[in-house]
Parts: sequence; C-alpha cells; structure tokens
Amino acid sequence: RIATNGNERFVRCGRLRGSFSAADGIGATDGRLHIAEGVATAHTLAEATGSETVAAISAGNLLAVARALRALQPARVLVIGADDAPPGLQAANAAAAAVSARVAVPDFTRFADRRTAGDTDFNDWRRLRAAAQQEASHGQHD
Repeated sequence: RIATNGNERFVRCGRLRGSFSAADGIGATDGRLHIAEGVATAHTLAEATGSETVAAISAGNLLAVARALRALQPARVLVIGADDAPPGLQAANAAAAAVSARVAVPDFTRFADRRTAGDTDFNDWRRLRAAAQQEASHGQHD
C-alpha cells in the first residue's frame, strides 16, 4: 500500500519473495521489461519509457523477481531500475548479473544542488527535474 504521505507499506503477513506488482502489465513477450524496487518508481519508469514495468517491492526482492521474470520470458530484455544508493545498486547489479539483465541508474548530475540524501530513485529524479523545469520557466517570464 502507498499511504497518502507517500510511504509504502507491506501487506501484513503477505508473501514477498518473488512476488511483484505490475505497474503496466507484463503481457508482451518482446521489448524491454523494467524492474524497479518500489511501486512509485515502477510507475515513473512505465510512464517515462512506455515499457512494461513491475515493482519488486524492495531491493532484497530484486533477484527473486528477476529470476521469476527471466524464467517466464527468457527472450525479453530485462532492465533493472536501480536506486542510486549502495543497497539498491548492489542488489540491482547482483540481480542483473544472475539473469543477464541491464541496469539503469538515475543520473542526478544536473540536480546536484537540490538533491538530498533521500533522493535516490527515478521517482526522485523526476520530481527534481520537474522542479528545475518549473524554476526555469518562471525565470523566463520575470
């Protein structure tokens, strides 16, 4: 569940290992299939790429989800959208190596002046980009 304040919570007593939430389905058998850590990031990747995307729910579940999806769709190009923080990067790289997937990491270089320690995923990147675009737009009209 995602609370109104944006916090993601697990379903009590729910099964996690190998489970995922499809942000944009997984009906196709070709093209890219993105795997993100969290639900919000999965929706951001689906919107930005137009590709089918799933949420592994946590970094610790990336490997199990990547293996499950690789077994279901061996010919697909899997892309793991990693968080730009040590736990996320390590988990994404390990999962990618295990299933011959690619890893994508958000590039915060343009937003270094506004980035906080908590800004690590593609959802954070999108928010920072939108703020920078809004600021630039207001600056052009002053």
